[in-house]
Amino acid sequence: MKTLLTIPEELLGTARTLSGARTKSETVSRALQEYVRFLRQDRLLARKGKGFSLSQARLEKLRRMT
Repeated sequence: MKTLLTIPEELLGTARTLSGARTKSETVSRALQEYVRFLRQDRLLARKGKGFSLSQARLEKLRRMT
């Protein structure tokens, strides 16, 4: 999907260098994947100690998603 974005060149360049991505599109895609992974983990940690538990099957599914 094509999308027009305005991203600071220095930020994109730094992200590209650190990620080892070859293209700007790959850089943005990797960044979004990492962001989604971070949010999922953060939400799980927020539930810790609140009586929340995962079945082994659900835990394995979440691990495969990251």
